[in-house]
Amino acid sequence: MLSDSIWTLSEPSFEEIRSSRLLMEFLMKEGFTIQENVSGFPTVFIASYGKGKPVVGLYGEYDADAGASNAVVPRRQEIVGQQFGHGGGHNLLGVGSVGAALAIKDLIERKKLKCTIRYYGTTAEGKLGSKTYLARDGYFDDLDLSLYWHPAPVTIASTVPWDALIDMEITLAGRKVNIMLDKESSPTTTESLEVIIDELQTLRAMTNNGIKLNYSINQSPHSLNETPDTTRVTIRLQCARQRDAYQLYEKISSVVTKVRDEGNGQANIKVIRAIHQFLPNVKAMEVVHKNLESLGSIQYTEVEEQFVKQLQQHLGIPSNGIYDKILPFADNSGREQLYGYASDIGDASWIAPEVYFVVNSLPGVAMHQWPGTMFTGHSIGHKGMIQAAKVLALTIVDYIENPPLQKSIREDFEKRRQSYRYRSLLPTGPPPLTKVSH
Repeated sequence: MLSDSIWTLSEPSFEEIRSSRLLMEFLMKEGFTIQENVSGFPTVFIASYGKGKPVVGLYGEYDADAGASNAVVPRRQEIVGQQFGHGGGHNLLGVGSVGAALAIKDLIERKKLKCTIRYYGTTAEGKLGSKTYLARDGYFDDLDLSLYWHPAPVTIASTVPWDALIDMEITLAGRKVNIMLDKESSPTTTESLEVIIDELQTLRAMTNNGIKLNYSINQSPHSLNETPDTTRVTIRLQCARQRDAYQLYEKISSVVTKVRDEGNGQANIKVIRAIHQFLPNVKAMEVVHKNLESLGSIQYTEVEEQFVKQLQQHLGIPSNGIYDKILPFADNSGREQLYGYASDIGDASWIAPEVYFVVNSLPGVAMHQWPGTMFTGHSIGHKGMIQAAKVLALTIVDYIENPPLQKSIREDFEKRRQSYRYRSLLPTGPPPLTKVSH
């Protein structure tokens, strides 16, 4: 099985050379056109089949998690010589989306559907998310709908918006600074740092349940090219609403520009990571929930139930087995409190309507940790993956065959994004990839 091959490889983010090659070669044999090295990522690709509108996108991921290596046994048993493991189930995520792409391709071949199906092979974990760069470079611009699923401990069509996240760094140089920020006892603190910290403190005082701003100051030079008096202010801005994130970034950026223009030494701002808030589409998610309900709960064998109970005993948690119910549907799209999580799928959600749901593939355990790795190589994980592939395919068919549904999904999308359009804060050019050691 393709997902098991990727599970065995367990390659980290941006180094999934063999995993991405497996998927590309598989899809190529199925007649898909392949575009490689997308946005400068060696392991990111786009596979397309069909022609014309609508254009529907599916997301695949295949990177593994550090420290999550484990054999397919209900206890901690790290695989010797293997540091990474698919604790988050990206081997299932990537191949489940492939399964849906093949189902739509078959319908196109048999002239049952007319559309373009596109598979985005991406990497997700680590400091960078490749979908942000694909959004920046316009690879989602012609999409009419995109669909993303993830293995999880539960099954639900979720309408909760995720947070917007901006990591940035301000670099100051040219005059010696003092780390002490008390103006009365530290008169040597430079004017430029004072101005910036005053602004950050003012903005932080505005934080509430929907905004969080943290910063730190470092006066150690990072390279030989920097002067000894270089100061770095590292900032993390997390917001429940996209407009807040962008407006606060603009305020911080304008202060840095003011400091630089007033001649108080060098002052530069660099965005390290910028992820848009995930914009849920309730109309589309209603269709997903309907398809989850029509398929019903996943059926498990007694052997699978016992496997889960043995793991629960090993973890010292209640041995309740598998909870296989589909959680109720609810419209939580108006949430204005911080969710505590951000993902690069949010960037694409501001460019075209996007579907998101999770399927029970990691029963009762946290994602991206070693207990999950056991399930992602087990029949329990396989069943979740197949269920997700069916939901994806059914939802795409519903969308393509129902023009009024297409219109209502687009109207939902336009209403939620209003006048705001996707605005990349990332610099042009290839991503600053960092080698991860095995």
